[in-house]
Amino acid sequence: MASNQGKGTLYTFPGNFRAYKAQIAAQYSGAQLTVAGEDKFKMNDTNHSGDYLKKFPTGKVPAFENDAGVHLFEANAIAHFLANEQLRGKTPVEQAQVLQWIEYGEREINPASATLVYPCMGIMQFNKQNNERAKDELKHILQLLNDYLRTRTYLVGERITLADVAVGCDLLLLFQWIIEPSLREPYPHVTRWFSTLIHQKEFQAVLGSDYKLCDKAAQFDAKKFAEVSRQERTTNVSQSSDGGAKADKKKPKEEKPAKEAAKPAKKEKEVEDADEAEDTYDEPKQKDPFADMPKTSFNMDEFKRVYSNEDTATKAIPYFWNNFDKENLSIWFCEYKFPEDLNQVFMTCNLISGMFQRLEKLRKNAFASMCVFGENNNNTIAGVWFWRGQELAFELQSDWKVDYESYNWKKLPVDDEKTKQIVNNFFLWEGDHNGLTHLIFIYYVRSSLLHKINIVIIGLYKYKLMAESYAQKNGIYPTLPTTDTVEHNSRDPYGINKHFQLDFFNVIAEPDRSAYSFDLLHRASTQVYKYSKLFIYRLLTIIFGLPLMLFWGLIIGAYTFLMIWVLTPIRRLNQSLIAEAGIYVQTISDAVVAPLYRSLGQMWSGIRATISTQQIQSTNQIQV
Repeated sequence: MASNQGKGTLYTFPGNFRAYKAQIAAQYSGAQLTVAGEDKFKMNDTNHSGDYLKKFPTGKVPAFENDAGVHLFEANAIAHFLANEQLRGKTPVEQAQVLQWIEYGEREINPASATLVYPCMGIMQFNKQNNERAKDELKHILQLLNDYLRTRTYLVGERITLADVAVGCDLLLLFQWIIEPSLREPYPHVTRWFSTLIHQKEFQAVLGSDYKLCDKAAQFDAKKFAEVSRQERTTNVSQSSDGGAKADKKKPKEEKPAKEAAKPAKKEKEVEDADEAEDTYDEPKQKDPFADMPKTSFNMDEFKRVYSNEDTATKAIPYFWNNFDKENLSIWFCEYKFPEDLNQVFMTCNLISGMFQRLEKLRKNAFASMCVFGENNNNTIAGVWFWRGQELAFELQSDWKVDYESYNWKKLPVDDEKTKQIVNNFFLWEGDHNGLTHLIFIYYVRSSLLHKINIVIIGLYKYKLMAESYAQKNGIYPTLPTTDTVEHNSRDPYGINKHFQLDFFNVIAEPDRSAYSFDLLHRASTQVYKYSKLFIYRLLTIIFGLPLMLFWGLIIGAYTFLMIWVLTPIRRLNQSLIAEAGIYVQTISDAVVAPLYRSLGQMWSGIRATISTQQIQSTNQIQV
C-alpha cells in the first residue's frame, strides 16, 4: 500500500469494536490513520449533519476519508482499504477465505453478540426467548471455530490476516461481557487463538492494556436500561428542540406534552433485530408522511401475514387481487440502472438489504419482492412494489431518496393482465428477466423480530434448495463420495487427515542464511525424502493394508450392528423405563413414604428424656 493511500481520518466514537477493525488493520499495514477527536466528530450530532451525509449517505459510523477524496462508510470496507497484501490474502484462494470469514463474523457472530451484550450494556431491551436462542447460536459458533482452529494457528494461512482481525473484533464484546471461564473451558482452541490476537502489539495499540476477559457473565440490568433510555430521550428532545426554537418560544406550555410524546416514540423504536443494532441512533420522531392520505381498505399487515405463513399461489396471491384497493394503492416495477457495476451476487444482495434497512419507516405502508437475476459478474436487480398513494412514495421523505434514484421506476396498470403476470411471478419467485435466470428473492414485510426470523429461515431455505439444484445441474461442486463411488484422485474427501500432511519442509527447515546446506544437496534431499517416504508407505500398505482393512471392517461392522440392534434399543428402553419408574416412585413417595416419615417425625419429636442427679450418681457407683 502506498503511504498516501492509507493516510486519512476515521470518524467514530470511543469503544466502537467495528472501528477497531480499521484501526488494527492500519497498525499492521503502517497506514497513517487519524481518529477524529470530539472537536471534529460527535456521535448522533455530526453524523446527522448535511456535510457528513453528503460524504457518507447512510450516516453510519465508522466512516473514513482521505485527501484523495475517498469516502468509505462500512467498517470491513475501510479495514480492507487500509490493509496490506498480507492481511488481504496473497492468493485468490486466500483472499476468498478472508472474505468468507469476514462475512461469517458479520452475519453470524454480530447478531448473537448484540442480542447477548447490548441488554447488559443498557442499550437494548432484554428478551428471554431471543437471549436463549442467541446463547445456543454462540455455542454453535464457538464449537465451529474450535474445531476449525484445532490444527491451525490463524484462520487463513500461517500469519494474521483480516479474517483474524475482523472475527477477533466481532468477538471482543462477547469475551468481555459474556464468555466467562466456564464457557471458555470447552473451547480451548478458540481461547488460545483469541488470546494470541489480543496480546499482539498491533491489537494492544488499539485496545489498550486494560482489555480483559470477563470473570463472570454480565446480566441485564433494568435500572441501567431505563437510565440509558432516559438519557437518549433527553438527547433526542434537546436536539429536536434546536430546530423548533421559535415555536417553543411562542408555545412554552406545549413543551411538556412534546417530551411525553417522545417516550412512546422511543418505546416503539426499541431495537428488535440484533443485526440492525449497528452503530446508528434513532432520529427524533417525525410526522407520518402517509397521515394525510385517505385510508385504504386493504389490510397490509394481514396480507403480509398470509404471504409469510400461507401458500403463496393458493392463498397470498388470491388475497392480494381480491382485496387490492386500486383507488388508494399503486403497483410499481423497478430495475437497477447500472447492472454493469454489479459483480459478486452477495454484494448485489447487500444493496437490496441495505435499501430495505434505510426504508424501515416505509415498511408499514408498503410491500416489495426484489430479485437478483444472473450470476457472479453478470447480474442485475428487479422488483415489484406496491404502497399507499398513486405517486412515488420515496419523494415523501428526504431519507427515503438515498437508493431509489439508482432504479428506473414504472407504474403498472392494475387491470392489465401483463401486470398480474409480472406481480405473480415476483410473488412466486419465478420467471426470468432480460434472459437472466432468477437466483435469489428478498421481500420486504413487517419489522417485528419474530417475523424477520421467520422470513430469514424461509428465504434461506428456499435459496438453499435453489442453490443446490443449480449447483448439481451445472456441476459446480460434487457431492461427497460414498464407498461405492470413491474418487481415487481425492482420497481424503472429508478432510480427516489434512493435519497429517508431512511434507519435506514440515520435517527439515533451515532457519536462515547462517545455517543452510548446498542447494544441490538440499534439492537431492527433498527427492530422497519424498520417494523414501512414499516407498515405505506403499510397502507397508502392500503388506498390512488388506489385513488391516479386513480387521477394521469387522470391528466397525460389529460396532455398527451392536449400536443399531443392541445398544440403541437398550438405551431407549432404559430411558422409557426410568421415566415410567420415576412416576411410580414419585407416587409411592408422595402417598406412603412422605406421610409415614412426617408421622414418625411428629411422634419422635414428643419424646423427652430427663436424667436426675441421683441417677447419675447411682450410675457412677455401679461402674465403680
